[in-house]
Amino acid sequence: MSKDRTQSGQGAIIIRQARPEDAVVAAELLLLTAEPLLRYLFYGDRSRTLRVLGELFAMRRNEFTYEDTYLAEVDSQVAGLIRFTNKRKARADNRGIVSRMIRVMPLLHILGRVPRYVHLAWAFAAIGDDAAYIHFLATSPFFRRQGVARRLLASCEGWAREIGLLELALDVEAHNEAARALYEAAGFRESRTLDSSALQRAFGFSGVHRMVKRLA
Repeated sequence: MSKDRTQSGQGAIIIRQARPEDAVVAAELLLLTAEPLLRYLFYGDRSRTLRVLGELFAMRRNEFTYEDTYLAEVDSQVAGLIRFTNKRKARADNRGIVSRMIRVMPLLHILGRVPRYVHLAWAFAAIGDDAAYIHFLATSPFFRRQGVARRLLASCEGWAREIGLLELALDVEAHNEAARALYEAAGFRESRTLDSSALQRAFGFSGVHRMVKRLA
């Protein structure tokens, strides 16, 4: 995807590919997408979870990598983030996450969390071969309601159409009505609900709605 721009309330929204050196700001945006879930996955402590996210972001071939991630900038400030891949790449990244985690977290800590990772295995279930999956979409609080998220979604849709994919898919937490309204306005429709009693007991996880937008 080439660099793209459109106008927001404050200035031009520039979409560019993420780089490893964006790790610090990207980690903050990633944590915005699902902080309780990510802290459950890595550390209960927010600062250590941010550190792990940043280190994983700077690496290749994992669920949180800068690869296939795009940033929105407004007036040279990072305003938002989106990461999306196709099914083949999503599976490859999911397989690579454990080997990358070993490099940034103690092995015993990881082993103690294996059941938690198993509970999350359903997250990428039923992604169609002809679909682009949106892993993360986040807007900085300072730039919300300025069209940043809509512009990032439009960029994803353009990429998917360019390579002949027929569908966009994403998961939105069941309680997140604002995000769900955004996706519905962009043409996404709920296809099914995924939940986990183990995650519900662990931190009150309310499950996610799988939402899909057909492109043809």
